[in-house]
Amino acid sequence: MAEAVAAFAVAVNILQVIDFGAKFINAAWKIWRSGKDSSIFPYLVNPEAVDGLCSLLAVSEDLEGIVQQLQADILPSSHSKDETNDGISLIAGESRKVAQHIIDSIKKIGIPSEPEKIRWHGKPFLAAFKVAWKNENITSLQTQLDGYRSQLILNLAVSIRSCVTKSLHNQDLILERLIQSRNDNNELASDIAQISDRQCGLGSALIEYYAYRGNQSESDNLRKSLIDVIYDSSRAPAANVLAFELPEARRSALEKRFLSKIRYRDMNEREGMVVEAHVATFRWIFDAGEQSRPWTNFCHWLESDQQLYWITGKAGSGKSTLMKFVSQPIRSGVSVGSNDKKSRCTEYLLRWAKDKPLLIASFYFWGSGRSIQTSKEGLYRTLLYQVLRACPEAIPHASPEAWEALCLYDEDPRPFNEPQLRSILAKAIAFVGSTRCLCLFIDGLDEFDGKHDDLIKLIKGFMDTPSVKICVASRPLSAFERALRGRPSLMLEELTFDDIREYVTSRFRSDREFSKLQEDDGSFAEDLIREVVQKASGVFLWVDLVVTSLLEGITFGDRVSDLRKRLDQLPSELGELYDRILHNLDPFYHEHAAQYFYLMRACKTPPDALLLSFADEDDPNFAINLPRKPLSYKQIHNRIDIMRRRLNSRCKGLVAISKSALEEEDISSLRRTTVQYLHKTVKDYMEQPGIREKLSEMVRTPFDPYFKLCSGALAMFKIHGHETGQIADFQGHRKLRRCMQYASNVSQANLSSMVGILDELERTISCDEALLFNDIAVQLQLHEELGGNWIDDDVGHFGDCFLSLAVKYGVVEYVKRKTEPGCLVRSNMSTFRPWDFPRESQQSKNLWKLFRFQRSLRGKERSSTEDRSSSAKWPLLLDATPSQYTNPTMVSALLRNGADPNFVISRDIDKISIWMETLAFVMATYAADPSLPDLWVEVLRAMVTHGANIDTKTINDAMRRAISEYRVPSDRLKFTVSGLQQHFRSMRYEQGQYGSSFVGAIQLQFSRYSRSTYDYRHLLQPLQQRVR
Repeated sequence: MAEAVAAFAVAVNILQVIDFGAKFINAAWKIWRSGKDSSIFPYLVNPEAVDGLCSLLAVSEDLEGIVQQLQADILPSSHSKDETNDGISLIAGESRKVAQHIIDSIKKIGIPSEPEKIRWHGKPFLAAFKVAWKNENITSLQTQLDGYRSQLILNLAVSIRSCVTKSLHNQDLILERLIQSRNDNNELASDIAQISDRQCGLGSALIEYYAYRGNQSESDNLRKSLIDVIYDSSRAPAANVLAFELPEARRSALEKRFLSKIRYRDMNEREGMVVEAHVATFRWIFDAGEQSRPWTNFCHWLESDQQLYWITGKAGSGKSTLMKFVSQPIRSGVSVGSNDKKSRCTEYLLRWAKDKPLLIASFYFWGSGRSIQTSKEGLYRTLLYQVLRACPEAIPHASPEAWEALCLYDEDPRPFNEPQLRSILAKAIAFVGSTRCLCLFIDGLDEFDGKHDDLIKLIKGFMDTPSVKICVASRPLSAFERALRGRPSLMLEELTFDDIREYVTSRFRSDREFSKLQEDDGSFAEDLIREVVQKASGVFLWVDLVVTSLLEGITFGDRVSDLRKRLDQLPSELGELYDRILHNLDPFYHEHAAQYFYLMRACKTPPDALLLSFADEDDPNFAINLPRKPLSYKQIHNRIDIMRRRLNSRCKGLVAISKSALEEEDISSLRRTTVQYLHKTVKDYMEQPGIREKLSEMVRTPFDPYFKLCSGALAMFKIHGHETGQIADFQGHRKLRRCMQYASNVSQANLSSMVGILDELERTISCDEALLFNDIAVQLQLHEELGGNWIDDDVGHFGDCFLSLAVKYGVVEYVKRKTEPGCLVRSNMSTFRPWDFPRESQQSKNLWKLFRFQRSLRGKERSSTEDRSSSAKWPLLLDATPSQYTNPTMVSALLRNGADPNFVISRDIDKISIWMETLAFVMATYAADPSLPDLWVEVLRAMVTHGANIDTKTINDAMRRAISEYRVPSDRLKFTVSGLQQHFRSMRYEQGQYGSSFVGAIQLQFSRYSRSTYDYRHLLQPLQQRVR
């Protein structure tokens, strides 16, 4: 154990040598690029050169201490017991030589320690340095240091993996000695207590040790480099994560953390909304006896080795209800993955599983829900969550890289894309299938938003594992009929005649008024039941609407002839039935009903009932005047109940709130109550052009659903609130995002009112002194929702002000009204304190990354030649580009208002402009997908038209940045720039200040890189100037 600790200590010293070597290189390039002093005294040394020479002295002093430490700590080869420690020892020896060479060269030059002396008498020292350190010497040193760092990171990663396979006692000893070596008595006790609780990984402890011994700001780079080794199999063989020794409490905590990254919001929403089967219906599905019905016995299939069963039927025939009935426990409200009670089908599946444990999981595609609920991603995540929660030991097998990063570095899994989720699910099923039997229930295949053939292929792929059964349900579309013909199946409407009769009879006989009718005219009552059942043709949804209509007529005192006429006039097809319902709406409520349908259509996902209740307020200033305070449970309950009754009276059940939602006792669950279409067929019906025309005729006064929803979203934001100072727990970003999205679609007539809504939203955010930098927490959460992360930064940047968010969400009209010429806004960095957060929290890590990036914007404060008043300014154009969600209209609006595409956003060695960053991003985007969207052609055209630099240096720098920051492989650069050249050729520009010559200039630069004989290695050389 002592040797492992010593190896880590030596590694940290090497890293410090590399860090100070990088500072030396930074100072050296600063000296080389410093020009002559502009003062009247030509013998004075340029201030930049003075700064560089002073930095050399500081680096030399720091390196001397580290060299002495390296000499004391270096591991003799004879003591080394493995190749990893030998490798670290070898690197230590080489890095010590490099450090000594730097020290000796600086001493030989004899630079004075006083800056003023250097300023007046430093010319000889400057000349001596340039003789000793030519450009090629500096580049060679950078190459050496890069090589040492790469080798060291690899050795460290392997060493940490090795240590985690040791016993828990030995791991604790290593951690304890690392902490003790810090000699920090104030933190020693708490840190050792943390070790005993095993709250952190060994890799995280090493990084903390490095931060203490070395550079806090470089610890993130070390963490990133070590984690990159995990995900890059070409650098080191994959670790045996199964051999990692973890305390049970920590393992359980990490499993939950992993699962939290798989789960998505409202994952079980659709399953929970499917209505429960009516008493005494669907019981026939578990009839195991011989039968003459035209279907494959379901019980026999459950018990057999056959893998696939298809439940099909008309829209509204009850397929989802049947799927929920067979897969869920008998106790209602318990989801399949809960394991609280056995599913109804468990008894039969256990006969198939024999002596193996059984696992059941389910997913319901939902065409009326959010996009993820109709996608493969939603399917993968839902099944993965249920499978891995029931069998967490499968996590290391399914996603070994993410599990290793969690165990060693407490690093949350990187965002999973769809192919990765598919791979993880396939591995999880294969592992689970080796020890268990797995039955999957997948409903609503016809509501999948992709190609049905692809979905069928995917489902059949699951069956490559013999111990997997799958029951699917869909309408009988041709793609499913072709693929599933000959498989065990049933046609639901052919089997539910008795169920419908039971349902209709129960509904009628439980109604007091119908009971009176039955007493007066028993034969008609029975005839009414029989006619409804016969006309239903197996469609439960039709039955529900018709019975509701008939019971309403009975309540109104309809005569027998009226009821018969009512039934005869009700169409047997759902679409015609919806026509009838819409036609028969109470004329007094026509306009209000149409407004509700407009609001539903404006929402991409089922809206919260509370949101709709606020949007339904008559007063356009209701949300602005609403006090900023939470509503009580009773207030929320009353609002939702009133909304439910309004919808029932106006929309006659086509849009509704479940009455059972009002039975929720938890205020959080009550808040999540949503407004839903009765069925997907209702949503499809409302999207028909003819129905849109009917709704338009019903609205007599102008109605803007987006403005109403924007106002409602503001009210939602104000009443939900948050605890003062608890930014990490602040979840209002979803409501803020929703308000912005609605605002971006507001009609021209309501733009001024929309500006007032967003102004109030900004005031609401910033009204609490403890929340002055709340926008930054919102940015981070928004960034994560958009799919980006602060390492790769593939979504773009966020400023730290409200206008930045308005730009990001494309609220063009608001931004046009609020920006000043130049489109620069003041940065709130003075109120931004990431160190106020626990240092081990993910919030802190993300905030530090944002802090360092935004601080680079303030680098211009060091320049005496620039306007200091702009030193804390943030360019809104950077929020608009680069980003995969860029909005050409927003970019053009900012540029027309004076936004500078050449605004420098980083003052390090490479001066990076917004234009350069955008061009690099476009190259990376094109390299990943050559079908460059037209929107990017528009964005590039607009930026060049408004003065973006197209000189050789700028375009070269953009290409280098595409390689270094966006990781475009150098071998793809030729293909990328050649393709972009074609796009530029297609661009047409108006003659004017710039003329069309700049098209040729850009093409000329791109042409240089599209030659087959071009050597791309020169692009990598300037990267060695970067300070790592």
